[in-house]
Amino acid sequence: MTRLLVDEAALGYQDRVVCSEVSLEIPDGCFTVIVGPNACGKSTLLKSLTRLLTPRSGAVLLDGKSLHALPTKHIARQVGLLPQGPTAGRPRTVPAPEPFHPLVPRGSGSRVRGHGGDRSAPPIRPDGR
Repeated sequence: MTRLLVDEAALGYQDRVVCSEVSLEIPDGCFTVIVGPNACGKSTLLKSLTRLLTPRSGAVLLDGKSLHALPTKHIARQVGLLPQGPTAGRPRTVPAPEPFHPLVPRGSGSRVRGHGGDRSAPPIRPDGR
């Protein structure tokens, strides 16, 4: 059964059409791979299947309804996409708060008692005292 369907779609950006008259049926319960040479429209097609790009003409349908008319949560529960690279932006580092106290002290016999990371506390004995 086909749940995700592209019907005679023209896809592109601003004034440029990248692919035209695209038709595709993606069967339910299967993995689908889109393969082709550089700049043939693979990423553009995927963007239309995830609602990141609206077709200029034609339609992208999920269960017979326009993908752009469905709520985002509904689509997220029904369609999965594995992009070829990260899409969350560049990695960022978070600076450590000052002063920095490690959550787990390092070194032999460095068990910490109480609050505040008092490293001078004696090691905990096997009897718990």
